Amino acid sequence: MKRKIVVAVMVVAGLAALSLTGCVSPNSILGGILGCKAVHEVSLTCTSPTPGSLHCKVQTQGINAIESLLFWSEQTGEPLWAITIAPTAVEPKDLAEIVYGVLPDVPDEPQLRRVRQAFPAEGKPRQIAPGERFFVSVVYQYDEPLTPCGGKKSFGFEVQKDGSIQALPACDHVDLPPAVEKLEIKMSGPESVE
Repeated sequence: MKRKIVVAVMVVAGLAALSLTGCVSPNSILGGILGCKAVHEVSLTCTSPTPGSLHCKVQTQGINAIESLLFWSEQTGEPLWAITIAPTAVEPKDLAEIVYGVLPDVPDEPQLRRVRQAFPAEGKPRQIAPGERFFVSVVYQYDEPLTPCGGKKSFGFEVQKDGSIQALPACDHVDLPPAVEKLEIKMSGPESVE
């Protein structure tokens, strides 16, 4: 009987908080019961602070882990550079800035060897040419109430004649060229975690 009263009081208190504030934490049990959705967002910007360099800033909200980044050329349809983060997660704050072609340092590397280059197999990726359009696909993990989930978001950019980077208009879906799609499937498979 005491449990029923405690649960009833919790629900009533939660509903009262909802009516007073107009919101409830989507990650709370009450949020799950009420069908609230957690906010999960990834954004990525790219700049070229020096000629030939490419720096990407990753900002997240409600994201537990970044699982991979895949750079690819729109013109040639080829992968440019890809990294995977496995078998254990790296907090998004530890991947806040990515330098194209340089594996990011994360806490406890190299013991866990979590961040690995998936493409090219060896060496540095090729430079992205002026006038070339490229995309960066970010695969991430987040939680809905009581459920782990995953998502992917792609960001488009163009290298300008002066070497600066211009973002392309946002779009909800980007069709992957066959070579890029093949690499993405390989990166998400069990062989990516060796």
